[in-house]
Amino acid sequence: MIFIFSGLSLFLLHTSDSVVINIEESSDDSTSFLESSEERESDVLVRLAVLESKIDKILKWAGCPNGWVTFNDNCYLFGAGKLSFNAAKLFCTERGSYMVVVETKEENDFLKSFMKTIEGVQNETSYWSGLTEHSSGKWIWQQRGTEATFFDWGPSEPHLHPKDEDCVWFEQINGYRWSDIHCYRKTTPLCEKRMRIKS
Repeated sequence: MIFIFSGLSLFLLHTSDSVVINIEESSDDSTSFLESSEERESDVLVRLAVLESKIDKILKWAGCPNGWVTFNDNCYLFGAGKLSFNAAKLFCTERGSYMVVVETKEENDFLKSFMKTIEGVQNETSYWSGLTEHSSGKWIWQQRGTEATFFDWGPSEPHLHPKDEDCVWFEQINGYRWSDIHCYRKTTPLCEKRMRIKS
């Protein structure tokens, strides 16, 4: 095989026992080759400077811990094992996070898409959210104590059972749309925290 690299010919001979490489200069004009080498070196240095700048921008973010998933400025942990709502809340707290708070359709779509991606690995599980129903009949995010403004209820949800189904999960059999459920039921925690920014 022969490869030509601007001014150099590379001959590659492959035998059953070894590979022989022979590099030859295709031009007798060493001055033009030197100038072209200097131009290439200058071009490489410019590219390295641009790359270094991009790396610096990336490194200002400390990012998310291993095993967490990033979306916008948030980190998400899709837990393993099934826990009650309160145990799942503790699971998240012990990891410096809170039960997921879904504020936008974009965030919800991302979470559902990721759940579908890992569906087989996670044995087709549902996931807790941090949304609960209060006595006022309002749906409140546990972490903030604020009323939810975005919802993605599944068909015939939520059920209006007073003091019964006060917690909410992403229900697998409904394509991870939301369903209210008894808080003592067990399913997988979904934790959230802000991405760490390097100071």
